[in-house]
Amino acid sequence: MSRAATLKALLLEAGGLLLFWGCDALGYEHYASIAVLAFVLADGLRRWHGALGFPRVWYLFNGLALALAALDIVTRRVAWPPFESVAANLLIAGMFVIGALWRKPLVQDIAEQRQGKPFPTDRHDLQTFFRAYTWVWAAYFAVRAFVWLWMAQQLPVARAHALQGILGPVTLFLMIALSFQGQKLFRGLNRLGLFRE
Repeated sequence: MSRAATLKALLLEAGGLLLFWGCDALGYEHYASIAVLAFVLADGLRRWHGALGFPRVWYLFNGLALALAALDIVTRRVAWPPFESVAANLLIAGMFVIGALWRKPLVQDIAEQRQGKPFPTDRHDLQTFFRAYTWVWAAYFAVRAFVWLWMAQQLPVARAHALQGILGPVTLFLMIALSFQGQKLFRGLNRLGLFRE
């Protein structure tokens, strides 16, 4: 599988989630829920009609996107917007907890899809590393939720929202950048005596 095809597959599997975040980041949050619903339905029909199957990553990411869209609708109706981001971060942390408990960790699923082939099944050191890294992602979103909760309770709404708008993308970018250096990270931790066979 070429890099372009692998990237396309990853984008489609996480498409609902990326669409939700993209609409929110570009100021189209009012359209995010309907866009996510339309995407998940269209991609689901495409997969079903083309007998492409539904990988568990697709279920997890797009299920999370639908849950975030539903959360968005509910919080708008009950005038609870300052706490929407707290609940959203907890939902995402929960997704990574579920992914960490799978036989094959979520981050390993994503890495295998990115490289276009599975890792050898006898590499228990790699599986342990991917499981730990999935837990790191869960912890990241849980910590973010508690920091956002503190901000919602201690700061004026506009200031909390502005800080979240800076800290959220910056820390997420750093986490993603670190994830793309997974091979170097694994080797470095190996040299320190961690995640050895």
